[in-house]
Amino acid sequence: MTDAKSHPTAPVRPVPGRNRTGDRWVGLDGKVYSLVNDALTPGEAKHLAGMGANIVYDACGCGGAECQLDWLTTAEVRTLASAAPPTLHPSKDGLARLAEWRTDDGGVLIEAAVEISWGRRIPG
Repeated sequence: MTDAKSHPTAPVRPVPGRNRTGDRWVGLDGKVYSLVNDALTPGEAKHLAGMGANIVYDACGCGGAECQLDWLTTAEVRTLASAAPPTLHPSKDGLARLAEWRTDDGGVLIEAAVEISWGRRIPG
């Protein structure tokens, strides 16, 4: 038998993306974000980008469960902040979502999901 105290296990770091229940996002840095606004306007998204928010583009809306998420760099966020606001263009049955998520210490994440275009960076 092995003594658990002699072989401590490292804490498991959460996987980046939205959790299965959809009420939390985990950033690349391991920070946990909670939903603040699930109907963010394009103008609000542009403003938050200008304030230095993190942005993740979720091309299919799965939150990273089925596809790879596209996490924008700080430089890319700055470029989008100086571009026109994002454009939502959902098809008849499609999804276009901008949502604001925050950490307990005030960090901001903008979720841009599916049929959205923003500058030349997010193709929608």
